Amino acid sequence: MKIIKGLQLQIPEYVPVRRFTPSEMAAMDMPGMGSGTKFDDNPGMPAVLVKDGRLTVNDGVCIHGGTMDSKRSENIKFVTYNGELGGIMVEGNSKYIIDRATMSLSGSCLGLGLERSGIFAYDGADVTVYDSNIYATGQRRSCFTVMKNSIFRAYDSTFICMGAPFGADAPVAEEKNHMRGLFGCTWDTARTSDMQDNSQEFFYNCTIIGDGCCCLSVDGSEGFNRVEANDCRMVTTKSGYGVYSDTFCHIVLNRCDMDIASTAGVMAGECDLTFNDCRIRSNKWIAVTHCIVSLPGQRSNLEMRNCECDSELDALSARSCNLHAVLDGCTLRPKTGVLLRSEINTGKGPHVARPAPGEEMYGIRLFLKNSVYDGDIIHEDPERDMGIYLENCRYNGAVQGVSIHFGKGSRWFATGDSEVIIDGDVDLSAIYAGEGVTVHAKAFADGGEYQLVGGGRIIVTN
Repeated sequence: MKIIKGLQLQIPEYVPVRRFTPSEMAAMDMPGMGSGTKFDDNPGMPAVLVKDGRLTVNDGVCIHGGTMDSKRSENIKFVTYNGELGGIMVEGNSKYIIDRATMSLSGSCLGLGLERSGIFAYDGADVTVYDSNIYATGQRRSCFTVMKNSIFRAYDSTFICMGAPFGADAPVAEEKNHMRGLFGCTWDTARTSDMQDNSQEFFYNCTIIGDGCCCLSVDGSEGFNRVEANDCRMVTTKSGYGVYSDTFCHIVLNRCDMDIASTAGVMAGECDLTFNDCRIRSNKWIAVTHCIVSLPGQRSNLEMRNCECDSELDALSARSCNLHAVLDGCTLRPKTGVLLRSEINTGKGPHVARPAPGEEMYGIRLFLKNSVYDGDIIHEDPERDMGIYLENCRYNGAVQGVSIHFGKGSRWFATGDSEVIIDGDVDLSAIYAGEGVTVHAKAFADGGEYQLVGGGRIIVTN
C-alpha cells in the first residue's frame, strides 16, 4: 500500500534517574524531600533499643518468651496497646537479626510511626527479619520504618497494618483530598512501611497487607531510596495504594501478586517504578504519575515487563508530570477502555505547579512492545506533548492529540476516530480502521485521503 512520509520527530534524550549527593540536595529548592531527623513533636519509645551494638530493654516492657541479645532475637512475642510504644529500634552502626518474631501493636500515635513502629531501623542500621509476623493497627501506626542510610531485609514474613478508617468514622479530617482521591489515603493514616533518607529495603516471599494508606511507602529520599520486592503478595483492603515512589526513589517489584483497593503504583516527579512478571488487580489505576514538589519539569520512569493487569479505571494516568513508560510483553485490561490518559492536576498545592513560559518538557512517551495492547490513548495536557512508539506489537484503540511511530512488526487498529501526527515513514497497510472510522493525520508529505484496510479512511495533511 501507500507509504506516507511522516515527520522526523526527535525523541528527547532519556537519562536514567541517578543518585544525588547530600550537597546536591542541599542546593535544590525541593521541600519535603526528607527531614533527615527521626523525631517529631511527640517522640515515642521503643520497647527494645539496639544502639551501636548495645541492647537496652525499656523498664516496664514485657517481652514474652524467646531469647534476645545485642546481635539477634529469636522467637520473641511482644504485645502493646499503647500507641506511643513501639517494638524493636535498631540505631547506629548495628547489624541485627530478628528471627521468628510475633508482634501485635495497637493504639493510635500522636506523631509519625518511627519509634512506635514494630521495627525501626535508623541512622546506618542494618536489620534482617526472618519468618516473622507483625500486626499493627491505629492511626499512624506502622509495621516498620527505615530511615537515614539504613538497610532492611525481610524473608518469609507477614506484615499487616490496618491503619484508621475514612468517612464518618475517620479520627482526623480528610484535608488532603488530592491524595485521598488518587490513592485512597491521607498522610494521617498508617503506612504498613515508611522509608526515607537514603535507605534501602529488600523483601523475599513476604505478605504485606495494609488499609487506610499503603503497603510500601518510599518518600523523603534526600537523594536516594531503593526498594526491591521479590515473590511477594501485596494487598490493600478497603482503601490504600500499593507502592509509592517519591522523587529520587527507585522501586523494583519482581514476580509480585498485587490486589489493591486504590492505585497499584504511584510515582511523584523524578523517580523509577519497575514491575517484572507481576499480576496486578487495582480498583483505580495501575499506575499514576503526578507532580508533587512544584517541579513540573521532572520525569517519572515506568517499566512493566510480562505483567498481567486489571483496573477499574484507566490503566495509566499522567497528571501534570512528564512520563517515560515502557510496556513490554504486557496485558492490561482497563474497564474504562483507556490505556493512557494525560491531564492537568487541579486543586491547590504543589501538585498543581505549571511550567514556566518556554520551559522545556520531556513530555509523555509511551513505548508498546511485544504484545497486543487495547485501550484508547487520550492526551488532555496542553503543557506537554505525547508520543507513542510501537515495536513488534498490535495496538487497538482510538488516539487523540499524539504522535505515533511505527517500529518493525507493528500495526495499529484504530477503533474510533483519531487525530495523530505520523512520526517517521509508515506503510498504510500497518493501519487498520473499520467502516465509518476516520483517522486525521499530519505528515511531512503525501497529503490526501486514502482508504485503509477494514474500510475506514485516513486524511493526511501537511
